Amino acid sequence: MGILDPSNPALVGEEEALQKASSHGRVHDHANAQEYLSKLKFTYLEQEAKRNFIRSIMVEDPRQVPEGENEALGERTWALQD
Repeated sequence: MGILDPSNPALVGEEEALQKASSHGRVHDHANAQEYLSKLKFTYLEQEAKRNFIRSIMVEDPRQVPEGENEALGERTWALQD
């Protein structure tokens, strides 16, 4: 931007308009950057949660249920409900 000439009202008005436009553009860019970073953070947290869940279910071997255990537990549950 050039040097402001206070004796020329037309240039003063143009200079003010340029400053406002520049300031508005920076605010708009800042808002866009914040929105982008917010979405990026959400995506990261979502992926991290998925990764942790998958890791937790893959690390432990599934418990082997012996034959007849489900039936025995079912019979015991029915007996307790009566």
